[in-house]
Amino acid sequence: MNFDEALADAPHAPGSGVDGPRDGRGDAQGGAKPHRPGQPADDPTSRGRYRRDRPLGGQGAGTGDDPFIGRTLLGAEEAEDGTERRASDAAAAQPFGVEPVLVELEPLWQLIGQRLVQAGGEQTPRMLLCHDRRMDLTSIAAAVVAGGLARRFDGQDKSRLIVEGRTIITRQVDILQQVAATVLIVANDAGRFADLGLPVFADRVAGAGAVGGIDTALHATTADRVIVVACDLPFLHAGVLRRLVELAGEGDGAWVRTPRGVEPLLACYRRRARGRVRAEIDAGRLKAGGLGSVLSMAELGIEELAAFGAPDRLLANINTPSDYARVQ
Repeated sequence: MNFDEALADAPHAPGSGVDGPRDGRGDAQGGAKPHRPGQPADDPTSRGRYRRDRPLGGQGAGTGDDPFIGRTLLGAEEAEDGTERRASDAAAAQPFGVEPVLVELEPLWQLIGQRLVQAGGEQTPRMLLCHDRRMDLTSIAAAVVAGGLARRFDGQDKSRLIVEGRTIITRQVDILQQVAATVLIVANDAGRFADLGLPVFADRVAGAGAVGGIDTALHATTADRVIVVACDLPFLHAGVLRRLVELAGEGDGAWVRTPRGVEPLLACYRRRARGRVRAEIDAGRLKAGGLGSVLSMAELGIEELAAFGAPDRLLANINTPSDYARVQ
């Protein structure tokens, strides 16, 4: 079957203009089309060949159920009234009996662009959108530092405290998995977290505190950027973490700064900083906030943080039973 036969046999929507005249509005004056010499007056094949004012059945060629292909792409209705056509269009149509169509290309290109972006997102689901940039999630890891002794909480496992019906660690993992390809735990007792199904890494240097947790996290993955959070932050926000990942791109990392100081365990570090972090440990400098003296750290200030929610909630951590009572 050739193209013309397939076109003539294809089902068409009523009023599509392919399988018959459209209520007598065929020529530029709204009357029936004149018979042209050498062409049968009632030849459906020739009518199908020359009528290009809209796609088959008023839709783009393809399956009508497809939300993209089945969308009406050509603004044929605006061109049906011959009196609205430009003189140059009418002149071009006379030799061949073709009714030109004014097509709005800009909406069409916008539609195509939107679908391409959607298709790209579906084909590469492990992508992180940081403002106007997309970042491969495989370059991002996240670590929950849970190796502290919780002395002010009677040694209880703070990560297992219930906040708004769920344990803190479960809440954290759900958020971290939205922004990182790999989530890991830094803790000396792997059995405590076996139910999570996540890799657990013991401190590389025992007794090094938060700095030791950062050092372990940076050595536990090959990802370029590592989000590091304390296990007692129940209200992590994916938007805050994405922003930290983005800010970290210009230096060695990024952390949150409040009027009280920096938050080294609500931060993102570049893997290239691991040598300097380890050097601080070896030198006995174990204050995590002091890493800013050897690392180039961007800062997410309190004003920008407020765009994601109330800072007091976003930064709430649980060190004591009274802290826990406040977040209930």
